[in-house]
Amino acid sequence: MTNGRQGLRDALDSWTEPAFGRYGTTPKRTMKADKEVTELFGHEARPPAEYDLQRLFVRARRAADKGRLLSLEHRDLRRLPWVLFYPHDSPPGSWLGARADVQRSFREWIGGRQRISTVVALVHEFLRVHPTRLSTFGDWLEVVRSLAASGRSPSIRKLDRELFVENGAQKVVARMIADGNSDVARFGISPGLAGCAFLAAGALAQVRRVGRNVRSGSVHLEDVNDLLRFLVLDNRLRFPDEMYTDTADELLGALASGHEVAREVQDHICAWFVRWFGDPRLREHASRWRPVSEEARKVVTGWLVAGTVEQFFLLIRKTAYDWHWRYRQSFWAAYLKGHLIDDAWFVLGRRARQLLRQISKYDDSACGSLVGGTSDQSVLLMKIDGITVAEWSHNGSCRIWDEDNPRAPQLHKKGPKAYSRDNLASHSADFVQAHHGSERGRWQARVAKAILDRTGRDVEWHEYM
Repeated sequence: MTNGRQGLRDALDSWTEPAFGRYGTTPKRTMKADKEVTELFGHEARPPAEYDLQRLFVRARRAADKGRLLSLEHRDLRRLPWVLFYPHDSPPGSWLGARADVQRSFREWIGGRQRISTVVALVHEFLRVHPTRLSTFGDWLEVVRSLAASGRSPSIRKLDRELFVENGAQKVVARMIADGNSDVARFGISPGLAGCAFLAAGALAQVRRVGRNVRSGSVHLEDVNDLLRFLVLDNRLRFPDEMYTDTADELLGALASGHEVAREVQDHICAWFVRWFGDPRLREHASRWRPVSEEARKVVTGWLVAGTVEQFFLLIRKTAYDWHWRYRQSFWAAYLKGHLIDDAWFVLGRRARQLLRQISKYDDSACGSLVGGTSDQSVLLMKIDGITVAEWSHNGSCRIWDEDNPRAPQLHKKGPKAYSRDNLASHSADFVQAHHGSERGRWQARVAKAILDRTGRDVEWHEYM
């Protein structure tokens, strides 16, 4: 007797294909359903693996160099859009898509075929790279526009026609910002292209528009807020770093132009850059700020310094006696108004730190801690053209350390941020001035002269009295 397993094996071994005509030898209904689903839902852009891309690029380049691009296998021609702007990190002039002969051959080949997957791939790569620097850009734009207009797939038909018109990037992004809707799917764009070069170009055009409005003084906070909101997606920066370098130079450069801008606009722009770029004064954020112009960095640094000094003024009003600080605040406010303070840093006693948490959103972990003084005592450390100045909230002389003095207190100290009162009040300073004769401007004149002699920066008597 033959067991069941052996019988099944024998049956499979002896199976022969049924006679043609009675049974179909291919799954026709499955194939028909696959075609219907594809037509219904369209195609997704799925680039080949990197290894396959490299090999496809080499074959396509060799064929193009021989003037025989269309001699490539049909499968390679169908996938050609993936290597038109490849390698991605190479100069655009070396791309296949930069060659007019390649553009003409590809247009000739695809004109009579319009395979959906190839059209989808071409649209995807065109939007991803948006190769406006190529001399062939206008020709590729015309090809993509024509294919999109005659597309048979829903994935092609749902593409917004403004994607392929002149200045389309600016128009599409302007609509997205105006609507407050960053969903790219409503334009037929794949979610994977939410940060593509096409949208980056449109965003940069809007950045420049807002920059012009800042320079002319006609900018509105809502306009700035809408733009900056668009530049962030899913709590991260939407575009590559170079886009934000241009954004910083444009918007912060506009703030540096000297035109009157509403304080809330400046606050919003500078706070946004500090949020995403970090503090330009700190070493750990230097790599993000390094490509940005010095002019733009100074705008944010000045804004941070002003905020630090103003926060210190606010804190002092809560912790110090009026006669201790009233004249000192007036004096240093004059230097702040004249943009003469390059950097500023808190050193706070325990009670002052607690109070800062209550009255301000300022991060007290970024402040120094005063050790050895009274709990409500505070020190404001400032940099003015290389020299270091220490001003006290209570009884305590103003001290200045020259630029080459190695014992000058360090601002933005890393690691333990404790400052000894004895060190801040030590005799290592190169200049010491007690606060006597405030009403007559006695100490103010002496401190102003010490700063002038060391830095050349000056404030008139009537400005600080």
